[in-house]
Amino acid sequence: MKKKFFIIPACFTLAFLCAEARVQNDSWSTFEEGSWVVMKESDIRGSDQKTHRVKTVKSGLIGRGTELLRFTEEAGGFDTEPRRSTTIPGASIERLPGSRLDAEEQDTLSINGSEYNCILETYVLTRPGSSEGETWFKLWKSEGVDIPYRELSLPGPDFALDPDVLRIDFSIKGPGGTQSGSLKVVSLEETIGLDGEVLTCVMEEAEMTMDRRGSEMSATLQRWLSSQVPGHTAKLVSEINQDGTIIKHEEIIEEYGVTPK
Repeated sequence: MKKKFFIIPACFTLAFLCAEARVQNDSWSTFEEGSWVVMKESDIRGSDQKTHRVKTVKSGLIGRGTELLRFTEEAGGFDTEPRRSTTIPGASIERLPGSRLDAEEQDTLSINGSEYNCILETYVLTRPGSSEGETWFKLWKSEGVDIPYRELSLPGPDFALDPDVLRIDFSIKGPGGTQSGSLKVVSLEETIGLDGEVLTCVMEEAEMTMDRRGSEMSATLQRWLSSQVPGHTAKLVSEINQDGTIIKHEEIIEEYGVTPK
């Protein structure tokens, strides 16, 4: 079971294409068994707010994924019976069946006043019965940048992003509707204080829109990534607007532990 922060009904799923495109990686793969993180999570819908602490522990490997144990705090202590889940390695856009490199050019991105020279790659995905160019991805890659492993969550697959990707734009069209959006790095050196420790993070922002049979939905995301933290997410803030109903989700790290290698 994979965890998504854009909870959007699929207007067109790429899942059937992804078996051959999975990468041998996830945000827990570089951490040893027993590594853990405690996050304070909040869900807000209108005037209703629920907050709890969750401890996630790496228990081992299952196939190409990582098995995680998720303990929710109840009455001052964590559950003794955890919920189990297994990460699903993200799919590589470049390796998706039907994906081809349509264009490659030089471009520049400005992040916090610094200029980054990039290779802008445009990939077009053609499916049986679809028109050329209906589904595309644009990736800005900058040599020397090393961002912790993360994924772009979409209905169906999650897409693995290489450490040199500073931005990705996408448009996905199908019989049920259209999804489009962008995820980009806005800072390579954001800090979060944690019990006297300072985590240096990469901060990303994302936005997505969807039109599905007359129902409109939009979502925004802010994410702070740290290679020191199991799972790589030190903080996350997301907001979904579905036909005027606002749903917010927040996570912030409280403590973590890394098993020595």
